[in-house]
Amino acid sequence: MMKRKTMCWVLTMAFLAWCVPAFSLAAEEKTLDLAGGSITITETKYVQNGQETPYSGAYRIKQSGGQTTNTITVQSGDIAMTLENVNMAEGAGKMPPIAVESGAHLTLTLAGENTLTTASRGVSAADAIRVPEGARLTVKGEGKLTGETQGGACIGVSTGKSGTIRIEGGVIEATNRDGAAIGGGYSAVAGPIYICGGQVTAHGYGNTAAIGGGGLNKAGAELIEISGGTVYAQAHGGASTAIGAGASGPFGTIRITGGQVTAVAGYGNAMGSGMYSETDTAEGKIELLGGTLTTKGTVGGMNWPAADSLTINGVVWYGDAGNAETFSKAQNPTGLFFNGQAGTVYGQMKLTGDLTIEKDQTLTLPQGSQLIENGHKLSCLGKLEGDGALQLDTLTLRLSAKANEPLKAGDTVALTATLDRALADAEIQFMVNGQAIGTPTAVGEDAQTAEATYLVRTPSTYTFTAKMSYHGVAVESEKPVQLTLAEEGAAPTATPQTTPAQTNPPAATQTPGGVSTGDGSLPMWVLWAVLGVAAVGGGVVLYQKIKRD
Repeated sequence: MMKRKTMCWVLTMAFLAWCVPAFSLAAEEKTLDLAGGSITITETKYVQNGQETPYSGAYRIKQSGGQTTNTITVQSGDIAMTLENVNMAEGAGKMPPIAVESGAHLTLTLAGENTLTTASRGVSAADAIRVPEGARLTVKGEGKLTGETQGGACIGVSTGKSGTIRIEGGVIEATNRDGAAIGGGYSAVAGPIYICGGQVTAHGYGNTAAIGGGGLNKAGAELIEISGGTVYAQAHGGASTAIGAGASGPFGTIRITGGQVTAVAGYGNAMGSGMYSETDTAEGKIELLGGTLTTKGTVGGMNWPAADSLTINGVVWYGDAGNAETFSKAQNPTGLFFNGQAGTVYGQMKLTGDLTIEKDQTLTLPQGSQLIENGHKLSCLGKLEGDGALQLDTLTLRLSAKANEPLKAGDTVALTATLDRALADAEIQFMVNGQAIGTPTAVGEDAQTAEATYLVRTPSTYTFTAKMSYHGVAVESEKPVQLTLAEEGAAPTATPQTTPAQTNPPAATQTPGGVSTGDGSLPMWVLWAVLGVAAVGGGVVLYQKIKRD
């Protein structure tokens, strides 16, 4: 027995000894202090302060002391680096704080607070993070990066063409006082820019875009694609564009498929080509395919016919009267457009995120239009109007009743119906024994609950239900709340409707009225019950038990 225990112990220790190095290697990371000198990295080594060290793992760059002019250069390879609490300024000879050379790919993870600044101006101004053509940069993490430049790009390149920039996470605040914040800097063409996460704020000054091309030599933008995250881009002064080309440059494709995007123009456009672009060179496309877009300024270019360049399919767009005209002229637009506080649904609009109609807003569904939740949630604190169709995945109505226990003649039953989302103009009809209790009751200030009372007078079993119709979506309770008032002198009883418990809910059935119902089990409590209902157009019947406090 002792030998077996000893053998087990030996094998266990041997296994652990084998595992630990493996895990250590997987998590290997070299921490370097930027205060010790500028750092140059390749796929096989790094050099700092003239000392070369073989290394091929991940890096974590920190900094002791105050602001430094020491720089980081990634010369080659696919390099993973975490930047943690550094404060970097432009290096000697207009050297950017961070440079990714052509052929290299840097995956930069942000940790803590990081600041990169440059002071040089003009065509050859230093970038904060230089990404020339042929280089790739991916930014992610939970930290923050603040960049401010005077002509060079905060992320990109000041001359020529920028490489591929991809932002997946982090908080980025980029300001270029004389060029594009992300992309083409002072005079460069912007290469592909992808934003799929994080919080990005970009400010561009002069004749350039905030995100996109520079301001000189017809500096345009190849591809700008936003699929997630929160993006705020503002162009200040000049003939600037918030997202797109510089003042006189064309653009390739601007595509928005998700996220929250705000584009604020200077004297140019919110999105698209620059103010001075020529019709025969502005061959770009704008595709608004999802997400939420807020614009201040025109979209498409001053001389560019929006109907030929704009595809709208699934975006929620907040703009102005000029944007409304652009929206309506797009070929077969499908989406939702708000001109101020008035919104209109175009075509068959499928939501790509949750949508709330605010208290001071009105959304109109014209005849023939359709608004579909599509797995998301529509709430209305304002008004929903029009003869178009509304399709909700599942709308749940919960009904509860409160009364004295035991129930006596002359008691009042307080009924409360609660929706699973705000629908400000909804009205709920309370029922007892199949008869309406008064007129339909409007939901209260919370836009989710309605209340009614009922006076019990004679011995009977009272069956309470509720129903509602909201812009063609009909919902009603399947399981009633039942309260019983016994004969005088007899013990009061409750008559719950119960069936044997089931592990899975029953399959929903479609009634001629289009309401999904079910015949599954749900124990009924004397004073409290939750009634699950489903909306017309699909979904399953939801049931939930709530015990009386």
